[in-house]
Amino acid sequence: MASPTLAITLTTSATCADITVTDATADYGNPTVPTANITGCVIVVTLTGGAYLTFTFTIATNVITAATLGLSGATATSIFSSLASTVFPFVATPFSIWRDYSVTVPEFADGVVDVTYTISGTNSNGIAYTGYTTSAAVLVPCVSACCCVNAMALTIDPNCDCEDCIWNYLKADTYLNLAAMNTQIGNTTRAALFLAKAEALCDCDCG
Repeated sequence: MASPTLAITLTTSATCADITVTDATADYGNPTVPTANITGCVIVVTLTGGAYLTFTFTIATNVITAATLGLSGATATSIFSSLASTVFPFVATPFSIWRDYSVTVPEFADGVVDVTYTISGTNSNGIAYTGYTTSAAVLVPCVSACCCVNAMALTIDPNCDCEDCIWNYLKADTYLNLAAMNTQIGNTTRAALFLAKAEALCDCDCG
């Protein structure tokens, strides 16, 4: 049996309070993996700084029957009763990472969020498969960095002799663009460094 080409889409909410995961796999079914044969899914969310969230799902015929959340290797807690939907795959209802699952997790903050998505199960011949995996990353600059850089641009005084504001704004904006470019190519370490540089310039004023 051929392996499916797993794909996920990460979407940051308009209010910058959450990221959702959508299963964008286009080739489920024959000759790869029928979704009804998927019995497990693990989503690992790695945050800037190294903390990670592990969401583990047990699935039977496209229905999630159990779900847990563990933080950085700690004992996992059931979050089944807090799920927005028990339908799998996460298509019609994308999976929310920062939904209130009654588990203490790091707050949504600027950084690079790296998501690994793995499925397991059995094929139509009853042969088990594991380790079908994909990953994606998203840059989150909206909590403070983007708002701050935009504010820097709006406070530039064309009549001010001091050019520090202009240069600091241009540097911060460039660092944000570099962070986004590195996230797109999967270089999350460099992306986080560029984001930190942009944030460090956010106190500029012409005073």
